[in-house]
Amino acid sequence: MRRHFRMKLRNLFTKFIRKFGFELVRGLLPAEYHKVLLNIRKAEARSRKQRALKQAAAASEEEAPAQPRGDRYSGEGSP
Repeated sequence: MRRHFRMKLRNLFTKFIRKFGFELVRGLLPAEYHKVLLNIRKAEARSRKQRALKQAAAASEEEAPAQPRGDRYSGEGSP
């Protein structure tokens, strides 16, 4: 694999995988790029998982709003 265009190729492969699917892209590329494709697939899965966790956290925050903490200067408990 040529190192000059490594990131450009990676970005192209990512777009192709999103559009056409991993197996089709893997079948069309030579074996020397398969390791790169596997890494892209793992990174995409990781980002999807993180995005889902963020959305779930945001949804749970909307359902149960945080209890307001008492103002510590409100005079409660002070002599």
